[in-house]
Amino acid sequence: MMRSVLFLCLTLFTSAVPNAFADCKCPEKPSLNQAVEDASIVFLGRVTSIKNSVMREGKMEIEFAAFNRFKTEFEETSSGRQLLIYTPDGPQNCGVEFLLEQDYLVFGKGNPARYEVDACSRTGLVELVKEDIEALGKKK
Repeated sequence: MMRSVLFLCLTLFTSAVPNAFADCKCPEKPSLNQAVEDASIVFLGRVTSIKNSVMREGKMEIEFAAFNRFKTEFEETSSGRQLLIYTPDGPQNCGVEFLLEQDYLVFGKGNPARYEVDACSRTGLVELVKEDIEALGKKK
């Protein structure tokens, strides 16, 4: 009896606040060719800064030092090829959880003022997307 009451309470609680426990739902990841076609920018880069965006509520601002490009041109700055990418804040909102000082293959959409990525893209740590990087290198 006590288990039934506890189960009922937990069920009611979790159904009353579904977004608190909801995970990002992505359709099937696109093929590499489709991901490149859909992206505005595709590059390899190292995360140099991660912070909450002041200008874009609900977004994280990720700064990259880009070291290889596969699609688009970089705007050179005095500190090299610095790019800002925005992603939703948190995995429940389909945000990519970037790690500082780690290298990523990034598929961004948008324009240079507002490139964005989400967890449904092929963006990933270099160690986890080596096949994509190799295939992109052959297309150059």
